[in-house]
Amino acid sequence: MVGDIDVLRKDTEEIININPIEIIFIRNEKQEDAFGNIKNIEKRTETQRVRIAELSHNETDRLIQEGLLKNHVVNITARYNANIQSGDKFDFCGNRYEVEFIRKITVGGYDNVFKMSGKAKEINEATE
Repeated sequence: MVGDIDVLRKDTEEIININPIEIIFIRNEKQEDAFGNIKNIEKRTETQRVRIAELSHNETDRLIQEGLLKNHVVNITARYNANIQSGDKFDFCGNRYEVEFIRKITVGGYDNVFKMSGKAKEINEATE
């Protein structure tokens, strides 16, 4: 089983290497100050190498026309140990995106993660 996981992780690296991009994810965390007030603190992850793949333009156009999709959506493929969470934001091609979901993809049990996969949608927020 361990050999299978290593092969799948290597395959994931090859998929990412087709069109890799270095991204820093922005995460909002709640932090309590000395007076008990809760503040939102913006934290940035380390730079991570992922693959951002657009949904088929035909599919995206169809979903927008049908009113099922209002914003541009992209797929995220990342290494098994990536530091990405739902709600994280990132900049890509001059636009800001928010991770809608990110899942650990496993084989043979939860401990055998070989990649992370998810989707992000474009949001109307200025990029830095």
